[in-house]
Amino acid sequence: MERLFHDESTTKDDRKELGFALARFHEQAGNDRQVFSYLNEANRLHRASLEYSPEFYRGYFEQLQSVFSPDFVAQHSAAAHAKAHPIFIVGMPRSGTTLAEHILASHSKVQGGGEMTHLNDLCLELAQHKGKEFPACVGDTTNAEIHDIGRRYLERSRRGITDPTVYVADKMPLNTYYLGMIAILFPHARIVHCTRDAMDNCFSMYKTFLLVGNEFSYDQTELGHFYRMHERSMQHWSALLADSMYELSYESLVSDTEQQVRQLLEHCELEFQADCLAFQNSARKVSTASATQVREPIYQRSVASWRRFEQELEPLCQALGSDSD
Repeated sequence: MERLFHDESTTKDDRKELGFALARFHEQAGNDRQVFSYLNEANRLHRASLEYSPEFYRGYFEQLQSVFSPDFVAQHSAAAHAKAHPIFIVGMPRSGTTLAEHILASHSKVQGGGEMTHLNDLCLELAQHKGKEFPACVGDTTNAEIHDIGRRYLERSRRGITDPTVYVADKMPLNTYYLGMIAILFPHARIVHCTRDAMDNCFSMYKTFLLVGNEFSYDQTELGHFYRMHERSMQHWSALLADSMYELSYESLVSDTEQQVRQLLEHCELEFQADCLAFQNSARKVSTASATQVREPIYQRSVASWRRFEQELEPLCQALGSDSD
């Protein structure tokens, strides 16, 4: 792998993937000095192929909060599916969303849906129909149109499920963009917001090739600034969805698992089942970057793992502590 990485005939895409793999190998082998020589180059190569604008996302977050104000949500209460109780698991990638879903999906009354794109798809369809980008397209949408979006979401997410008492857990981390729509569509939805120490969360993203989207995660400074934008945005949604949202701390979950699982189930209006503590024994398929981790019992080795590389992660640390974003 190292020979191929340094071979001039190796394509940029192959060098990129080799770089992420070699960084992971050297981290696990304890060869700390070699990790970032591969990791920084792999991220640089991938970032060069992406279009990402911090200014766009800054404006996008502000527009979301402006459109989905408490008054706007109240004015569209007639559009709600008041009897629906979907579960949405949101948060930054690598914040524990897959772990949360696997725990919940181990319950007999929960169907894990994985990273469902239904809400994103339906909002894009609305934008195309209105000829305006989301969320501006929501401004002149009728209650009937909004209600229909909820109906179609439920049809798509519950396809094949005949038991009305079964919950569906939608684990699309960046459904955070659609929390305003969720507030209108499903006022009794259960929302689980996964959080994690900022440095651990961002380091985990930086060393993971996330394949699709997440263009902000391949430069330490951009990643740190985006994380803080996301954090401030979640303060708005937490206030708007106070009764529906539960904050699940990764650190609390791994240090006091049973208590945190019991509280999570209670928030989702589910009775405690011991299978949720033995989630690693579940045979359900997991296709995210956390697939191997959720096959193990909960461990604490990922807590404060960034400190091994504190010097190399200085740009990220500065960006997280900066107000310039």
